[in-house]
Amino acid sequence: MSGEEQVTEVKKGEEFTFQAEMKQLLHLIIHSLYQHKEIFLRELISNASDALNTAHSRLLVDQSLFDADAKLGIEISTDKDAKTLTITDSGIGMSREDLIDNLGTIARSGTQGFLEQLKAAGEEGASDLIGHFGVGFYSAFMVADKVVVRTRSIETDGKALEWSSEGGNAFEISEVEKETRGTEIILHLNEENQDFAEDHRVKSVIKKYSNYVFFPITMGEEQVNEITAIWTKRKSEVTEEEYEEFFKTVSGNFGKPLTTIHTTVEGNLQYHALLYIPESASFEQLFGKEVKGIKLYCRKVFVHDGDTGLLPPYLRFVTGVVDSEDLPLNVSREVVQNNPVSAKIGKALTKKVLGEIESMAKNDMETFKKFWTSFSRVFKEGLRSDFLRKEQLLELMHYETSTQDAESLHTLSAYVERMPEKQTEIYYVAGDSREAALLNPKIEYFKKHNIEVLLFLDPVDEFVIGDGFSEAKYKEKPLKEIDQADLSWIEESDDEDVEQASDDELASLIVAMKDTIGEQVEDVQKSSRLVDSPCALVSSKDGMSSQMEKMMKMMNEQFEGSKRILEINPKNSIIRALAKLAKKDAESDFLKACAEQLFENVMLIEGNLKSTEKMVARNYVFMEKALENVDA
Repeated sequence: MSGEEQVTEVKKGEEFTFQAEMKQLLHLIIHSLYQHKEIFLRELISNASDALNTAHSRLLVDQSLFDADAKLGIEISTDKDAKTLTITDSGIGMSREDLIDNLGTIARSGTQGFLEQLKAAGEEGASDLIGHFGVGFYSAFMVADKVVVRTRSIETDGKALEWSSEGGNAFEISEVEKETRGTEIILHLNEENQDFAEDHRVKSVIKKYSNYVFFPITMGEEQVNEITAIWTKRKSEVTEEEYEEFFKTVSGNFGKPLTTIHTTVEGNLQYHALLYIPESASFEQLFGKEVKGIKLYCRKVFVHDGDTGLLPPYLRFVTGVVDSEDLPLNVSREVVQNNPVSAKIGKALTKKVLGEIESMAKNDMETFKKFWTSFSRVFKEGLRSDFLRKEQLLELMHYETSTQDAESLHTLSAYVERMPEKQTEIYYVAGDSREAALLNPKIEYFKKHNIEVLLFLDPVDEFVIGDGFSEAKYKEKPLKEIDQADLSWIEESDDEDVEQASDDELASLIVAMKDTIGEQVEDVQKSSRLVDSPCALVSSKDGMSSQMEKMMKMMNEQFEGSKRILEINPKNSIIRALAKLAKKDAESDFLKACAEQLFENVMLIEGNLKSTEKMVARNYVFMEKALENVDA
């Protein structure tokens, strides 16, 4: 039963069925991480911390909420006799709808893809994926035969509810008595995991994974975690291990950071910042509408972790903490985003982050490649949105090129330095992969003359070029797709010995091809650029490239695009033979079939062929014709 279908009032012991994907998830988590079971506690504490952060934000602006005076913290208790482990927080709590949506379904897009990733990740990768995707609660079933959740929402009209499940096909929701705000999770430990009913075992896991959680974690009268405001320390006082542990706490990413930015500013504007660039992007960082990357504090008191606007959206992969004494405690998202202090801090931090990326590119290319692989698509958004820093961002764009090895990335500046003196344009070709780009017939001429071409292998590259390159220019040099390039500066070698179709024959072929495919193209013309391939589609001088049209169609299914020019190569043996046939019999059915085939071949190469049925049927006819003369 889906969450949308469950609309009846809560009754004592009402049973619900898990979403189908939820059953798969439970099975995978329980059976994929048997050697890393202790991460369940990390995940439950992380969820409790998030609930406390949200409650804190709500209470800053509204003291009329339920149980407003409750102390913010996490309590953990064990019971060896009852074989239970209990995690209690005084956070925001959950409503009936929250219990169904959050603990009974995976209410987000990309669920199936995540499940496939989880299957393929193996033990080490799976533990990180669980945290990244926000489904860590279900890791509790790795150690528990039964999980009970008692909760009461921060809303004044909220009811105390109990959610319980044994991890099978169903869960149950009941009304219970609970006088305090927040959530209590009781794990009934299975036989293999009785050690989590021992205080020393639980404390060791807390120290390992959750030592820097922002709220006190207590067991009995003892506070187990440190809650050190590590960002207020001097760099010399913080070890690499401490930076890495805090990164795990603040980001929910349990790998290592790619780079760490720790800065303190004093004077008219005072703030501490500890920021990280992760090694890889989370689902939310790539596709989320709101990424809670940076936690904002005022004098070590948590203020906000939503869209603070401190960094531009194309730097949303940056995570960490900013603590300023100059911001008010009672602050909403709108106040943060419109506060002049925030604007100054954000400007300084953006400069700091971009400076770190620049340094990475200049001094540590291996690390930069990791950054570029994970975040380049997000980062390139800045070319269309951050016009004040456009020139700086342009210098950070890196591409593969046709003449350099596949493992290397190159800046526009490096490309320009290698340009021949007479070359006045920067050339590029777009493709779905390096192999596809280098097999594009239109690049043959550039290969022949050893002219370097940028490879735009990301679908967004051409899309951002219009606004991002100041009318498609870099240092006053236009960026041109190779079929629109001006190549008049190139000195041609003498090709008199190369056989080619005569002008009369070629003219007959062009007429015949126009009669056959004329409605599908703008024109059919003789090519002076093709070297080996029989033909290629090129854009008119002011038209879009095929890759750009594909991008436009992805954004708007109704987008038609413009017709393009089919160029034919008079030196190619297929074109020479067809030209002779056209001169003899312009109405030949075989000639018309070949014209259609040539056109669809180039459409297929560019990834724009809508249907292959006619093409495949025509290929069978060609094969039959070719085999007619083969002896039995």
